[in-house]
Amino acid sequence: TARSFDAVRASYRQKNYRIDAFAASVVNTREGEFDRRTDGNNLHGIYGAFNTLVPKAVVEPYAFWRVARGLRSESGTISKLDFKTIGFRLAGKLPANLDYGAEIAGETGSLGPDDVRAWAGHWVAGYSMPRVPYTPRLVAEYNYASGDANPTDGHRQTFDHLYPTPHDKYGLANQVGWKNIHDVRSGIELKPTKKLSLSAFYNSWGLASTRDGRYNAVGTLVARVADGSAGRYVGQEADFQTAYAVSTQIQLGGGYAHIFPGTFLQHATPGKRYRFSYLMVTYLF
Repeated sequence: TARSFDAVRASYRQKNYRIDAFAASVVNTREGEFDRRTDGNNLHGIYGAFNTLVPKAVVEPYAFWRVARGLRSESGTISKLDFKTIGFRLAGKLPANLDYGAEIAGETGSLGPDDVRAWAGHWVAGYSMPRVPYTPRLVAEYNYASGDANPTDGHRQTFDHLYPTPHDKYGLANQVGWKNIHDVRSGIELKPTKKLSLSAFYNSWGLASTRDGRYNAVGTLVARVADGSAGRYVGQEADFQTAYAVSTQIQLGGGYAHIFPGTFLQHATPGKRYRFSYLMVTYLF
C-alpha cells in the first residue's frame, strides 16, 4: 500500500523536459480517528526528466532530503535523522528490439552521531521478438543495495529506499526489499493474444553484508544474524502471473510465487518454503 503524505508540489514542464519540486510530511494511519501527519518526519525533493540528452531515452536526475526525529543511533541514543539521496534513472531503447534501464542512488548525512553512507543500483536489459509467436520479451536484471558491515562502528551503510510501493520488484511474494541485497532476476513475458498476457520470472538473492539482515519489501528488518554466521545466500523465488482483459472495463488476473530458502533463511528463520498466490478482478470506472 502506498504511503500518504501532506504535501505541496510545483511543476515546470516544457516539450523536452520537466522539473518537479515538492515538500511533504509523512501521514500515519490511525485506527478510529482521522489520520495525522507526523511532526518532524519530512521528505522533500526535486525530480527532473530530460528527453533529449540521450537518443531514444529519458534521463531522470533527482535529489531527496529526508528528516525524522526519535530514531535510535548505533550507540543507542535517540537522535535526529538527516540525510540526502542523490541519483538518476536512465531508460531507453536500442536497435535490434533491445531496451534497457539503469538507476544509481547514493546517500549521505547523519543519524545523531552516526554517519550515513550508502548506495544502491538497478540495471535491466530486455529483448523483444515481435515476429515470433506470442511476441516474447526476455528480461535480465540485477539489483544491489548496500548493507551495514558493522552495526556498532557509527557508520550506517544500509541503503534506505525511502517510502516505496515495491510490489513485484524483487519477487512477487514481497519478502525482499531494496536494502542489503544482491538480486539477480530473469524472466520472460508473453502475449498470446491482445487480451491475454503471461509472465514467468526467477529471482536469486544474496546479502550485501552478512552482518546485516534481510529486509522485506517495505524496508522492515525481518531476520538478522549479527555475527554473519548464517552466510550470504538468502534463497530463490519462482513467479508466474497472468492477466486477461475481459473488456475495456474488466480485467482478470492471477499469480503464484514460491520461495526456496537458502542457507541464510535456514539458519536465521525456521527455514520453511514460502508460497503466495492471488486472484484479482479489476473494474475500471
